[in-house]
Amino acid sequence: APGDIPSVPPGWPRFTSSSPSFAGKPANVRYGTQKSPWLKTGAGPSGSARRPCVSIYWKYEDFEWIFGIHFWGGVYGAKAFLPYLGRAGEGRLANIASIEGFTQCLSQELKASALKPQEKRLADKRMTRDERRQTLIDATIDVVARLNYDQATTALIAKAAGVNEALIYHHFSSKTELQLATLDYLLGYRLQIYRDNPVFQPDQSHKSIIRELTAQYLQRIQSPEVNMFACILKAMFAIDPKIREKGLECCMAFHEFNKANLEKDRARGFFNKRFDPDVVSWEMLGKIMVISTLAVNNRLDLFGPENIKKSTKYFERNYFS
Repeated sequence: APGDIPSVPPGWPRFTSSSPSFAGKPANVRYGTQKSPWLKTGAGPSGSARRPCVSIYWKYEDFEWIFGIHFWGGVYGAKAFLPYLGRAGEGRLANIASIEGFTQCLSQELKASALKPQEKRLADKRMTRDERRQTLIDATIDVVARLNYDQATTALIAKAAGVNEALIYHHFSSKTELQLATLDYLLGYRLQIYRDNPVFQPDQSHKSIIRELTAQYLQRIQSPEVNMFACILKAMFAIDPKIREKGLECCMAFHEFNKANLEKDRARGFFNKRFDPDVVSWEMLGKIMVISTLAVNNRLDLFGPENIKKSTKYFERNYFS
């Protein structure tokens, strides 16, 4: 407030609204002693019910104004006082206000975000960049599994992650980039789970890889991880062509994985040499798609676990020794 600006002793510098370092906005200088002057160059945009003080509502000019005061105010303020401190031979310069504007605005931002207390604690928790990205990817999996890729807005993803929506664009350039990263993560995660199966260990060469992986798959689709299958399946029917293409890439990766394992089973003496592993792998992928679709919709009962096991045995009798 204008009345809050104290009078400045003769010979002390004074910043006014004409000072270019403050982007044309008034600022004041508070002082302690000649050896310990205080700079008060803080400011923060006020909020309202229609336009709360939340960074996603700011214009470029708002950021420019804040930066002009908080950064350049401190820089030029320090530059102006240095000669006085130099003549005194000692002293210190304290900027007491720059952080205040930001912390007050952060308080309004948390209130405007409508986050629950536990979500605020999550938002306040210090995370590494990779941890924060993973939090957003996990939230995307939950939202897409519940809705679909087109309805999974960044606002819903941010709410599920317990963060401000603006944070998403700090890690990803767009919603599409976030969803593509989610599919990349799902593909790598799913394949790694199967690759970690003990059947790949040298001392397990007496077992069929495909049989062991099939048993593992049937357990997975009846677990909470079924959301991951939902995300991959829904990708192939998304409106965004980039998401559809990525969904097909995931399916091709699973196809190549199964094909390679069929060839390994042939070397182990299980897969019949009369059959083409590429063709059989496509047949396997088709069955996986159908069973996964039933699992995602919580309708495995239409086929039935016992019938699924019978179908698996029929498949093995046809193609395995």
